[in-house]
Amino acid sequence: MSSLQAKFFYGLLRRFDAKRLINNAIEKQKINRQPFFSDREMKKYHILTTKINDNAVSTIGKNLPGLAHVIYFHGGMYVVEGNTAHKRWLINLFKQKKCKITYVDYPLAPENTYQETVEMVVESYRYLTRQFPDDIFFLMGDSAGGGLALILAQYLRDHGFEHRPRKLILYSPWVCLDMDNPEIHDFIHKDSILDLDLLRKSARAYGGKADLRDKLLSPYYGGCEDLGEMYVFYGEDELLAPDIKLLERKYNETGAKAHFYCYEGVGHDFQLFTFLPESKDVLRKTLAIIA
Repeated sequence: MSSLQAKFFYGLLRRFDAKRLINNAIEKQKINRQPFFSDREMKKYHILTTKINDNAVSTIGKNLPGLAHVIYFHGGMYVVEGNTAHKRWLINLFKQKKCKITYVDYPLAPENTYQETVEMVVESYRYLTRQFPDDIFFLMGDSAGGGLALILAQYLRDHGFEHRPRKLILYSPWVCLDMDNPEIHDFIHKDSILDLDLLRKSARAYGGKADLRDKLLSPYYGGCEDLGEMYVFYGEDELLAPDIKLLERKYNETGAKAHFYCYEGVGHDFQLFTFLPESKDVLRKTLAIIA
């Protein structure tokens, strides 16, 4: 059962038609590529930043002695930059776990397509394993970033990387960019944030002329064996739920190590709304996973 806070919050989102407001904001946005972390935050959290293919890769707690190292990919349909909610989640995680956290500010569409993005995240991972050769890596991401984390794990396996991530932690991952699952239409009015038409438009901009079922775009179509243990958190009412459930079924059938947590009465990326009890529960579970 969802919490009273969640019922109230999602009721407000529906009442004020948050989906329309979000869509309008995305349509009008301009990518400005301002630094994700401020100068004050860079000093306070001892952040090391470098550029990979002209995009920033920033490691919080660069001098921490522990070996746990989270690599985070933000959501935003591959067309929207990371925002303050992502930063709040990462800093909160850092304060409680005291592990290194690297934020990868990957290339976005329509200026770039998936080829540039995948190349950049692979190079970022190669850089991090050289910079921190003894660290134990955890891939983490939300929405499009969750899908990208899974794509990276599959790529590293398929190309024989020796130093691969131990675990994947995915929040509401976008795993099928084709969005052809007929069950999705049952969720159009349940999801208070995601819009199906905008998702399809963003997927096409990011995919260019490629088949959206290519595993470098839709990790559902990639193999699920030998990726490290995977943990997936998602909302019962989100538009991506039908495809995430397909992914769960696929992993269960192959016997791959994966754990799926579906939260009742909440929507897409609910963990970023850190005031919700459901979000706090996800954080507790996440802290326990990073070991």
